[in-house]
Amino acid sequence: MGVGDRPPFVGRDAELGALAEALELRSERPGLLIGGEAGIGKTRLLDQFSSRAAACRATVIRGGCLPLGASTLPFAPFVEALGRLRESLGDDEAIFGGSDARALAALLPELGTRPTREPERIRLYEAARAVFDRVPDPTLLVIEDVHWADRSSLELLSYLVRRLRQGRTLVVASFRSEEVADEVPGSVLAELVASDRARRIDVPPLEGLALDALVRAVRPDGSADTLAAIATRSEGNPFFARELAASGWLPGRALPPTVRELLLIRLQGIAEPARQVLELVAVAGRPVDGALIEAVFGGSTAELDQGFAEGIAHGLLTNDPETTRVALHHELLGDAVRERMSPRDRANVHWRLAAILSDRPELGLRTEAGRHGELARHWLAAERRSEALQESMRAADAAAQLPAWAEAYAHCQRAVSLWDLVPEAPSVAATDHAGLLDRAAFLAFVANDQPGAVMLERAAIAETDELAEPRRLGRMYARLGCWLDLVGEARQWPAAAERALALIPADPPTPDRAFALWGAAAARHETCRYTEAVALSTDAAAMAAAVGATSIEGMALAVRGSAGFQLGDEAQAVADLQRGIVLTADSDDPYALLVPHVNLPDVLTRTRDATAAMSALAAFRVVAERVDVLQIWEGYIRGLELEVDFNQGDWDACARGVDELLRAEPAAYVVDAARYLRGRIRVQRGQLDEGEADLRAVHASSDRRFNLRGRWAWVGLVEAELARRRPESGLDVIDDAMASLVDEAVTTRVHLAVLGLRAAADVLEAPIGRRVEAEVRVRVAAHRACLNAALSGALVPGMTVGPTIRTLGAWGLAEAARLDGRADPAGWAAAAEALEGWIAPHLVPYALTHQAAALLGCGHRRDAGRVLGAAWQRTLALGATTMHEGILSLARRARLELAGQAPAPPSNGASLDRLGLSPREREVLDLVIEGRTNREIAALLFISEKTASSHVTHILAKLGVPTRGAAASVAARLHLGRE
Repeated sequence: MGVGDRPPFVGRDAELGALAEALELRSERPGLLIGGEAGIGKTRLLDQFSSRAAACRATVIRGGCLPLGASTLPFAPFVEALGRLRESLGDDEAIFGGSDARALAALLPELGTRPTREPERIRLYEAARAVFDRVPDPTLLVIEDVHWADRSSLELLSYLVRRLRQGRTLVVASFRSEEVADEVPGSVLAELVASDRARRIDVPPLEGLALDALVRAVRPDGSADTLAAIATRSEGNPFFARELAASGWLPGRALPPTVRELLLIRLQGIAEPARQVLELVAVAGRPVDGALIEAVFGGSTAELDQGFAEGIAHGLLTNDPETTRVALHHELLGDAVRERMSPRDRANVHWRLAAILSDRPELGLRTEAGRHGELARHWLAAERRSEALQESMRAADAAAQLPAWAEAYAHCQRAVSLWDLVPEAPSVAATDHAGLLDRAAFLAFVANDQPGAVMLERAAIAETDELAEPRRLGRMYARLGCWLDLVGEARQWPAAAERALALIPADPPTPDRAFALWGAAAARHETCRYTEAVALSTDAAAMAAAVGATSIEGMALAVRGSAGFQLGDEAQAVADLQRGIVLTADSDDPYALLVPHVNLPDVLTRTRDATAAMSALAAFRVVAERVDVLQIWEGYIRGLELEVDFNQGDWDACARGVDELLRAEPAAYVVDAARYLRGRIRVQRGQLDEGEADLRAVHASSDRRFNLRGRWAWVGLVEAELARRRPESGLDVIDDAMASLVDEAVTTRVHLAVLGLRAAADVLEAPIGRRVEAEVRVRVAAHRACLNAALSGALVPGMTVGPTIRTLGAWGLAEAARLDGRADPAGWAAAAEALEGWIAPHLVPYALTHQAAALLGCGHRRDAGRVLGAAWQRTLALGATTMHEGILSLARRARLELAGQAPAPPSNGASLDRLGLSPREREVLDLVIEGRTNREIAALLFISEKTASSHVTHILAKLGVPTRGAAASVAARLHLGRE
């Protein structure tokens, strides 16, 4: 067997079986990932399987990623694969026709005119998905070497595997295991395996007879010792074994330390024509058409033919007779060839390739983005900076048209780095430096590099003359503002938004002015200036509608909806946000597309419509996946889903989900949301120290004035103090919260005001109530005024008395009646009804408990028992143990039976029995110990004052003491009373 002949295919029966099984199960799992080290035989395995699949009438389509083209040749493997598919099937309208043809024209220009604007990626991805769902069944789509894939190709690969529907196509992707660890390709592949839409197979080293047969095929005259040594030295890697055998290495000789040196030994024996051909192909960095090699080759046709023949005979080159393309046998060979060349020789080959490809574009890559990207790379390597700058600009525009944002951004970054090296840069690039920076900033943003976008936009602003180009500068400030929000610098957003408004005139109406108005509205929303946000977003929406800027109109309505919700107008808020989703649905700007999808579920989770909230979250997840930001927003979405669980009272599921979310180490704002929920649950379940620690952690990491969960953490901290029976401390926390909150944090302020009324009523019902009553009533007057102002719609300008304010109002009025000493069962019934289905499920049993107490005070014992039983069952379902003692105490005092009540723990009952106290007298003694008057005892035990006085007289007699104080002393000495 000659060196240039292909060695036998051996030892891969198990892997072939796994591939065949994957093809059969493609409808269930349409992705197959094949990993292994360089040279392990992934390509040979795929060649063999492809041949077998084709023999069984499967359609086999292959495309390869290019080692030198990750940032310059977007969608390279799919351009190749789709081109081959079309060549194989012809102009089949059923597969390539219809609306998909226009989108795919970006990758296959022969399909027609490509889109004239920068399209949304999902249109292209969906068109590709549709093609592979319409191809003949079965189809094998092989994408090789995805460790070299450009970002856009990785996104499309992931999209196809996750979205193929018809079960016609199996997508197979091969990669080098050692080159994907902790890199973008590695994370994409890991996500696909985790999604259960793809299976991974790792190709192991060859062993035993299989490896021996491979080595003997290349070195049939080798001794047994030599062949065994080669097999051992290669460690089962077929490519390494083949190269050792072909190089003539013998045991006892020094082994080249690297495979590259081994390959250099192979290159020493070839003639000049073959060397030139190898250098041309290696520097080209991709399989190239024979016509390109002929155009660049410096010798005669005979010498070129000789070079081809020798390269193929020595196993250094491969040729595809169908496409006339020539490639290196292995990419490791390309590294060796380029390493052997001098820098001057490499630059010269790059120059010759660039010159020919400029004159004869038909020899270049299929897409405009690929052609310009390849030219930019060759001109740069040839140190022709002016040409490299020009082609980089063209490549950036062409990549954006595909769209391939990451690759377009990479081209723009190259242009920025070349600018100062090209004296005539503005004329070459057809823009000034500020324009280039501004373009690079936008591409950084859509390529998901927000810090880079901020840095580049600031640089563009610094170079723009305000007097000469105010409108242009205004546009820059408007974009900078929203990007500042995304990098955690939201405090600087208002200033940037104001600058944009000042620079862009209001007349005539323009999309730029509408965008600036939106930015100003969004900045005010971010800082809780909701009234101004509503006004500005209304103006922005009107102007955007007038000038046909549909996406901006949708963004403006989203801001108006979110701000209006904070001011109480829930119905209009939801309507605005839903309309915003409709208006941005066809946007090419992923930011515009996401804005209403972010805000709508956030609003709905604070309403009573859990079904609508979960539906909005599901839609948000779909859109985030479409624009390739699901990984960024998944934690946020999961946090809101858990908030719905909390609101619905499914606290066990919420607690489990929070723990899972925190174990995933999400972003800081997601951690805040998770800790907030866990803190609220822990407080209500009696884990007061742990719950308070969670809530204070939310405070420490967020801005309590503006961050929503930072504001609501105040509520949890107050509830913790009330659970500890420290209502005065609760009032202190409320005072701190009210002092820190901005005026327009309406719902939080009203909620805290109602808690203030509750805490004040708790203080007055405590033994010290009489002593501090005057002080407490003065202190709580502001909370009563806040509630009344909210219910009249006068708390802040522009507020609406919506469902949330009405709910808080019903609860607050019941607390106010308790504060005034009035039994108001109807008020508490209204509060319980209003709180049903609201975002704090533990407040319903709380309201029912007070309703039962009020009913007992009015003599309605049977109704009280029914209502208190409902409260008890609610707390059991929630596990809200902090309310158990209050409900049980009320049941004991009123002698009501509760279903499922646990038996009372043993206490000092034996001592009381010896003293001859009845159960009712024991309850009275407890209240005497607390310092209660006969009137208070009567009210608390739902008996007359005369009966209370009689019980006290009997207790004093049985204890043998003359006064209530003495009775308390005896009780303390005997360890009587409640524990």
